[in-house]
Amino acid sequence: MLSIHSLPAELLSYVFEEYVERPSAGSPAQLRLVCKCWRDISEETPSIWSRMVMGHGTKWTQRALEWSGSYPIDINWVVGNSRADWHDCMLLVLQNLCRIGNLRLGFPPNHFSGRISQIMVVLGDHPAPLLEVFYLNGPVNPRARPEIGATFMSIPPPHLKELNLSNCNIALHCPILRAPELLHLRLDGCTLWTTVDEVLETLKMLPRLQTFKWRESVPKVDDFTESTLLSSCKVAVGMIPMSNMSTFSVCHKVEVIVHLMTCVELPSSCDLHLNADLSSNPTTAGLVEAMDRVLSPYLSTRFPIGSGTGFPVFTVAHSYTSRLRRGTTAKWSMNADAAIHEIEYGDGDFSITLGGGDLQDEELLIMIWWMIERWPATRLAVRHFLATHNALFGTNPNDFARYLPSWARLLVKFEAVEELSVSGQSTTFLPALLSSPHVRLFPRLQIIVVHHAQYESPEVGLLVAALLQRHDATSTSSPYKVVLERCEVDHILRPKREMIVALGALR
Repeated sequence: MLSIHSLPAELLSYVFEEYVERPSAGSPAQLRLVCKCWRDISEETPSIWSRMVMGHGTKWTQRALEWSGSYPIDINWVVGNSRADWHDCMLLVLQNLCRIGNLRLGFPPNHFSGRISQIMVVLGDHPAPLLEVFYLNGPVNPRARPEIGATFMSIPPPHLKELNLSNCNIALHCPILRAPELLHLRLDGCTLWTTVDEVLETLKMLPRLQTFKWRESVPKVDDFTESTLLSSCKVAVGMIPMSNMSTFSVCHKVEVIVHLMTCVELPSSCDLHLNADLSSNPTTAGLVEAMDRVLSPYLSTRFPIGSGTGFPVFTVAHSYTSRLRRGTTAKWSMNADAAIHEIEYGDGDFSITLGGGDLQDEELLIMIWWMIERWPATRLAVRHFLATHNALFGTNPNDFARYLPSWARLLVKFEAVEELSVSGQSTTFLPALLSSPHVRLFPRLQIIVVHHAQYESPEVGLLVAALLQRHDATSTSSPYKVVLERCEVDHILRPKREMIVALGALR
């Protein structure tokens, strides 16, 4: 009877390829069960071995490197590995850096600094002509951070398009930051720049850049001291045009963000995300004036004033980050048809996060509202309004009576809202707010979605009444709805209940 071991090498190569693609396969021990004649077919299957160079010990790594010949290698090892010989295997692989096109590297837990330095030396001493993607995720421990010095990869990888570095110490003039084809640069918790001028110098050398994401670790006291809310672009430096930029994201002190935004020129189609640390406790007026000065040109170019155009989706929520701890995020999206989860938890097209310092939730919200009053594009066209911030409508009766006039003055500017989604403690006074006889908020409202609320039946009735007040019996649009998701009504949990309001009737 013909056995698998007597099949032609070409046919065996297809068997191997199919077998290796299985999620549960791919280890040397399992492959031995399929075929014993490794060497007979090794030359026929270089792509298979190139995908199996890590994770099975030094002997196997050496064999896989040999059998894969000159075939390009991709290494995706962001979280490291628990094997005791991980370090030796990685050194073997990095000796072949000239074959690697995609390198995503992290370190095992407690990998001490001496071994990390050894890997960084090998990385920096070998050419990387094929490298297109490079991720390096350093340890959180500052004493073990990888050092990317001024001679690291002395010849910038000519085809490098994506560079993602986290928890690294980087020299200002590191050659890899001058890769001629670089399109995406992400720096998270790295030490690199100490002034905004240094940031601009780097950006100026990367005219093709499409993505810039910079999340600074806690800066030293003496860093970025020249940046204030009144900083302007130096004549000697001039504006830095970033015409190819599609995503610009910065998490830093608000003074640094304002200074940087003063000096870069972004296309109107660029997604913009600013995460501002207010540890300097700026005044509301001072912060709003500064943000208005640097963001109005971007918004007015994207949505010309007087055109009535703007973002169709608005979200206001709490934010939690290791950098800012607790803050407030306002974000806008152009995707009006996206699922609620995508809108609520995605980045959106434009977002501002404020946190840190001694400012309370209510003060952060006031800053957001004052900005919105100045920027018509952030409110005129909003059709979908999502609110998950607990302080948005207050959490006790005294707050409701106290803040209702200011809420009405601000929320009434969102005239185009058709769908309102509210969750958390923001739901407490929602029925009373929407059914108030003193003010008619959201006159075009058609859908109310409430998550995780605790209501009595009369409060649900107020939501229905609020829609009836706004209902146009001649409208041919879809029925108006109140949707309760994971809400308690009269102390009974209802996973989902949908009430349709049409022609003055509830069914």
